[in-house]
Amino acid sequence: GITGVAGPTGGTPEKPVGMVVIAAAWARHGMIDTRVRTFNFVGGREMIRFQASQAALDMVRRWMTE
Repeated sequence: GITGVAGPTGGTPEKPVGMVVIAAAWARHGMIDTRVRTFNFVGGREMIRFQASQAALDMVRRWMTE
């Protein structure tokens, strides 16, 4: 899952524009493994959305190759 504030409005001091949280869960060896990362991206709305999608895919790729 991906959530956050891509802007251009909606940011707060606690959750500024560009703050994105990515979470993933994977069933491995009979157990559920989860990962959560928070990112602070810069740029306009489309750039933040693109960076978030790439970070999520990279996170899963790295996780699968462990």
